[in-house]
Amino acid sequence: SVILFTPPKEYHEIPLLFMHYLLKKNQQHVYYLGTNVNFDVLDAFIKINKAEFLFFHVITNLTHDTIDNYLMQLTQHFSDQKIIMSGMLTQTVSVKAKNLHLLHSLKEMIAFGKEDIKLA
Repeated sequence: SVILFTPPKEYHEIPLLFMHYLLKKNQQHVYYLGTNVNFDVLDAFIKINKAEFLFFHVITNLTHDTIDNYLMQLTQHFSDQKIIMSGMLTQTVSVKAKNLHLLHSLKEMIAFGKEDIKLA
């Protein structure tokens, strides 16, 4: 299953809605948390609803932290999940983690949403 969300202070919902549509169309189990989801809410949700993938989309970073710090927190805390990030900020990511996969383009997002989503 896949959890869809955006990080705190990210309110761009259309990419999440699009991914939700693609995944549901392809019979994937999806939890839609929406936009502006803080870490504590995500952590509590995952403790109750196990998921293989955490998918989030970031266009702007209005926090006072870097996207790399956010990704480090996600990849370390949710080491049992595959973290999938898409959006314009993927171009600025320097974090390398075995459970992190970046989707750099709309084409890659569509492929993730349409295919059997078993990423290495």
